[in-house]
Order: sequence, then structure tokens, then C-alpha cells
Amino acid sequence: MGNFRWLHLSDFHIGKDNYGQIKLFSYLLEHIKERKNSGWIPDAVFITGDIANKGKEADYETFEKEFLLPLSDIGIDLERVYLVPGNHDVDRDKDKGQCYLASESLYSVLADKSSVFFDTDESGLKVRTGILDRFSEFQKKTTKGLCFPTKGIFEEKGCYVDTIKKENVNIGIIGVNTAWLSKSDQDEKKLSPGKYMLEEALNALNNCEYKIVLGHHPLSWFHDEQKKQICALLGKSKAMYLHGHMHKDSMEYFLIQSTGFLTLQCGAAFLAREDEKYYNSLQWGEIDLTESLVRITPKRWSSTNQMFIPDISENMPELFREEGKDSWLFHYTFTVSGTKKADGGTGLPEKMTIKVPEGWHWIDKTYIDQRKEAQDEDILKYFDGKEPSYSGIFSGAIPTRGIVHDIVREYIRCNEDQKIKCVLLTGAGGEGKTTVLLQVVRALAEEHGWGVSGGQGGKSL
Repeated sequence: MGNFRWLHLSDFHIGKDNYGQIKLFSYLLEHIKERKNSGWIPDAVFITGDIANKGKEADYETFEKEFLLPLSDIGIDLERVYLVPGNHDVDRDKDKGQCYLASESLYSVLADKSSVFFDTDESGLKVRTGILDRFSEFQKKTTKGLCFPTKGIFEEKGCYVDTIKKENVNIGIIGVNTAWLSKSDQDEKKLSPGKYMLEEALNALNNCEYKIVLGHHPLSWFHDEQKKQICALLGKSKAMYLHGHMHKDSMEYFLIQSTGFLTLQCGAAFLAREDEKYYNSLQWGEIDLTESLVRITPKRWSSTNQMFIPDISENMPELFREEGKDSWLFHYTFTVSGTKKADGGTGLPEKMTIKVPEGWHWIDKTYIDQRKEAQDEDILKYFDGKEPSYSGIFSGAIPTRGIVHDIVREYIRCNEDQKIKCVLLTGAGGEGKTTVLLQVVRALAEEHGWGVSGGQGGKSL
């Protein structure tokens, strides 16, 4: 069985610098042509928003003339080009004078529990009609046959769906609008693509083995309550989320209940002219339909080499990089399974196994129990300045640092609130940062039934 392949682009910002962007289009088209001639032919092209810089008609005219039509000329099927709007595809001039946009009313949509804004019926569309003009130029150019039509976004369902069949495998594509409520530079944590809209779209693709959701903003920019619900939907449906907005290549796994899902972030197609500080990028991606593995090859434009070269920046995790290659390999999804507590109670399972990427292991109570036998010599070396070992920490022979309890309590609290917590431990060498880290892992696993994914050789957690 073969692979499903795509090209992911985002954040063109057309209108910001027309000459520089037209030059970029020529470089980009040449790169796509070279890739295609080498036998790497994409089954789809995903463009995740911010096509224009200010949502103006001229911006989309340039996009059509300088990129879409030439893309067709080199043999790319434009019906397999999927676009979604971003915050820069909103024409802010059309916000003026619209009563629905007065004050903070757009941001308050999610706080109003009686709002039907995101309902997928006639009443929901009627409310949204008051802001559709903001997307009018995007809508005109993307619904007239130059790409896969986006009209579903501006109808009752609020998004579009499509299915691509590759070697008897169904791949579902969903396009959502994360910029519905976009209003200003203060959008973070105030947005949503619409929980009901996404839910119905995912349900419509139940017959698909793989589901790819396209949006502009990262999940972290969604309203907290909406983010929880949308993450649950993506995890439950085993879908993958592709987006842009942050102008750099990146990835992230989310673990929801028993299922983990993958998000892929594409850098900006155009940030600036040939400037090493701000570079223009793209991603080639594919799903191995036999192994359910996702391979990503990020590229960036190099002014020095005058070509697209591998983007091997620190934004992509080295752990997932394929050995000797400029590509990264991820599981499409992973699952967690466990058993209930012996007393029949709920809460976290006592035993937990997780399918994590190759080279990782799962640290839980069982793992710790098997490594509690520490040699006296090993403990003495620790007090003599040696880096702590798993067995030394897990044995309990090394006194627990006071800060450990504070960190553990904070993790437990954030978990109960379904929030993500990141703790940065700083200090000079030999101050005990690794000791604290491992003692936090031991406490979470032994006392609270947690598990921790550890890197190869136990050197990273």
C-alpha cells in the first residue's frame, strides 16, 4: 500500500510586499515542479489561511494569477487545493459600522450560553450573516472553481468536507474557519472554529480511515472551554490538525482520554524578502497508509543557496527526526490503555501502557518498582557530586527536595482543571535540577498513578 502525500503552505500575506511575494511564487513553483518531476507528486495541497494581508480583492487576484493558475500549468489538480481563511483574510475595513461588531460583542459570543452563532442550521447562519462580508473577497475567489470550493464554510454547516480515496483507503478533509471571531491583536484564547460545526463534519467522515482538519490558528488560541471540547472531538475521531499562524514549523501531540492526536504547524510562506532572520517555509507531508506513520519534510528558502533547503531548526523535535535524513516521523495517533483500580474505583488506572514513538519508554509505578534496588556505592557517588541515577532516585534513599511537593501539587491541580503545565527548573550545575525532576516523576507515578514518557536511554523525559 502506498502513501497519501500533500504540500502544506500557510501565511502568504499577499499585499504586504507584492514584488517580493511574486518573486517567492516563482521560487516556490520551481521547487514544486522539481519535486513533481522527481516522482514526488502531492495528492493534495493544503493552504491554512492568511492568503491575503488585509483581505483585499487585489490580494486574491495576485494569488490567482501568480500562484494558482501557474500551479495548474505544472500539473497540480486545483480541485485538490484546499484553503481556509485566517485572521488576515478578514477585511477590517468592513468591520466599521456593523452593530454586531460593536465593542467586544464578537469576543463575547462564546460567553453567551444562549448564542446560536455556531449552530449549523438556518438560525445560526442568520446570525453569522452579519459578519460574512468581512470574508467577502476570500469567499469570491475560493468558491468559483479555482480550488476546492470553500462555500460550505459560509453556509449552514460552517465548514466543508471532502473525501479522497487512495488505494482503497478513504482520507477525509475538513476545512474550518478559526477566524470567525477574529477582531484584533488580542485574539488569543478568544477564538473557535465552532464545536458543533467540527463535530458534524467529523461525523460525516465516519467512513474515513484518516481525517485531516485544516484551520489557521493553533489550538492554544481557542477559548479554553472550546479548546477542551475540540481536543476531545479530535482525539475521539482520531483526526490530525494542520494549521499555521505562528510562522514557524512545529508539531505537538495532545493526549485526550485514551487517545493521542497530532497537530502540525507550517511556517509562513512569506514573512520577508531574503532575510536570514525571517525565512519563508513550507512542508511536504505524507501518511504511510500501511504503518499509519506521518512523515514531514519542512523546507525553507535559503538566500545563500538560492533554493529551498531542509528546515532543521530547533522548532522541530530532534527526537522524532529520522536518522540521517531531513525528515521527521510521527505516529498518526497513539492510544493509552489501562485497567480500573482493584477496588473498582474510577480515577487513573493503576497499570498503564502507551504506544509512544520508537526509542521512548513509559515510566509508571511498575517501571519504578523494578528499579528500586540501588547500590550503596551509587548513592555515595551521588552525594559526592555524581548525576543521579534512576535507581538512586527511585530507591528513596536520596531525601526528597522540598520543591518537589509544590511542583507535584501544581501538576495535579492543572490536570484536574484540564490545563497544560510547564515548569522550568533553573540553576547552576550540580544544584539538583535532575534530582528534582526525577523525584517529581517518582511522586506522580507512585502516589498518583501517573505515567511519564521518557526519551531514549532515560536521558530525556
